[in-house]
Amino acid sequence: MLLTKTSELAILSLLILAQKPAGYLINPGELATRLGESEAYISKGMRLLAQGGLVRSRRGMGGGFE
Repeated sequence: MLLTKTSELAILSLLILAQKPAGYLINPGELATRLGESEAYISKGMRLLAQGGLVRSRRGMGGGFE
């Protein structure tokens, strides 16, 4: 089974989040730097994960995904 690039990045993002303590917020910029992709592309995948209930998102200054 082949994964799309978006799916692969979403899974890698989940793995990064799983290594963080509960409640830790990571912003798309930090994920983009770690994964070597654009912030907009990472944000797209993270929004899909949030809509699916796999991560929680917080908007605004100091926001991110947990």
